[in-house]
Amino acid sequence: MISQSKGDEMKRLKNLLVIAMMLVLTMNSVILSQKPKGKNELDTQLINKSIAALNHNIDGVVESALYIMLTLKNAFPDRNLAEIEKQIDKLIINGDSPNIRYKAYLASIYYKHYNWFKDLKFSDRENTASAFKSISERLNGHIFAAN
Repeated sequence: MISQSKGDEMKRLKNLLVIAMMLVLTMNSVILSQKPKGKNELDTQLINKSIAALNHNIDGVVESALYIMLTLKNAFPDRNLAEIEKQIDKLIINGDSPNIRYKAYLASIYYKHYNWFKDLKFSDRENTASAFKSISERLNGHIFAAN
């Protein structure tokens, strides 16, 4: 009797092992058959998440998002970021605070006239205030040079 129960246990263990192997093989085939995300899908996700951050109701989140949009444009100047630029332009008028509206204005100019600012590099450790100050100073230099 004892040997029979050991035999039954071994059969169950083998059956469980076979089922587990079938599950692993099925999962691998499902995972491998999925199409990797393409550049367009990643760009769409990036733009949607950026717009959501720019629409946030906490000024600190919006300010950080504006800074991230500056670093994004700085890192990828040739990428089409028109949707983000439109949202930044909306913040110039509809931003919740004068600080957000001013920083959106600076970010908008940075996007529209990137060639004026292309030598500015933002570091990851830089705070948002110094980045916007750099843009403001560069903009003031262009205004005074034009007069």
